[in-house]
Amino acid sequence: MGGYGRSKYIAEQLLARSSLDVTCLRIGQVPGALPKGLWSTSEWVPILVKTSIALGRLPLASGFSIFAPPHDTVAKAIIDVAFHRSQNGECTPLMLNLVHPQPDAWNFVMNCIHDALLKPKNGSNDLEFVSFADWYGALEAREDRDGYIAEDIPGLKLLDLFSCIADMTQGAEFGSICYCTDKMRMVSPAMRTAESITKKQVDAWVGYWRSSGFI
Repeated sequence: MGGYGRSKYIAEQLLARSSLDVTCLRIGQVPGALPKGLWSTSEWVPILVKTSIALGRLPLASGFSIFAPPHDTVAKAIIDVAFHRSQNGECTPLMLNLVHPQPDAWNFVMNCIHDALLKPKNGSNDLEFVSFADWYGALEAREDRDGYIAEDIPGLKLLDLFSCIADMTQGAEFGSICYCTDKMRMVSPAMRTAESITKKQVDAWVGYWRSSGFI
């Protein structure tokens, strides 16, 4: 666990030892919802996409999943948690994983992004599919080249994160991390009915990133 994750864990433990009535939400990626698809360009998935365009390749990772409910579902889930105790008289768990209970395959999402980027109106060049390890190797090779700055290849700022993912995907028994969402689904109707990512949703992400000038 890196420093970022450790800091969150320490905060959770401090709250657990306090007398405060709190619930900590462990929130993963929060993609944009339809119709506008607004997904913050400071998050690692949008950064990966922009970096992939610069590298001319998209990373695949069989067995890897993305646990990403859209922001409107996340907002509803937070409200569900906030009002759970007052409605039912039950204690809300101290920690809840606010991630999609039915994750989507990483490769499916990457294929949808690939198709969205190649639509004629966007005019993007073709992107080669490679393994995540090969993608990371291409990114790492750009670190020492002159003329490239973080704005052009923002993935250079997240080398440690992408290195961890690349290492994970090379394991003989590689599989995506699993999150327990039983308690979250018990508390939140929004999470019990969360829908899977669709090609239309991915098209909206790419459209937003283009209209905002990010890609």
